[in-house]
Amino acid sequence: MKERLQTLLSHSEDEVVNTHLIVELFRLYSIIYAREGQPSLCTKCAREYYRKLKKNGLAMAEIEKKNVCKLKGIRYVKMAARDFDLQNLTDADAIFLLKNGILQENDFKVLPYEVKEKNVSNEISENRHPRKTRSKAK
Repeated sequence: MKERLQTLLSHSEDEVVNTHLIVELFRLYSIIYAREGQPSLCTKCAREYYRKLKKNGLAMAEIEKKNVCKLKGIRYVKMAARDFDLQNLTDADAIFLLKNGILQENDFKVLPYEVKEKNVSNEISENRHPRKTRSKAK
């Protein structure tokens, strides 16, 4: 994907927006930023997408995603104050969710590489605080 992005960015903004390269621009933007959703297809948006990819698209394309989560959907995490798309988690996000007990290792088909290598599960169990339970009033 990085090679495709470098090839696209080797062309000028006008050349990309006014030729068949615009299709590749929308495809790459969709993969990197829109979580493979449908981006807006207007010319003004295409110019914004090109500038955004030019600015930090290569850095975004380098973020590794080796984990595969069994769960689907979007989950809001209050402590992070943001939503996590469980199908498109980066390894860093997956490790964060594992360390904080929001997800468990059995929620993944493939664990992030760092979890396998460092055995974060031991660290997770040590950091986990037991839940407080209410005592029943008699």
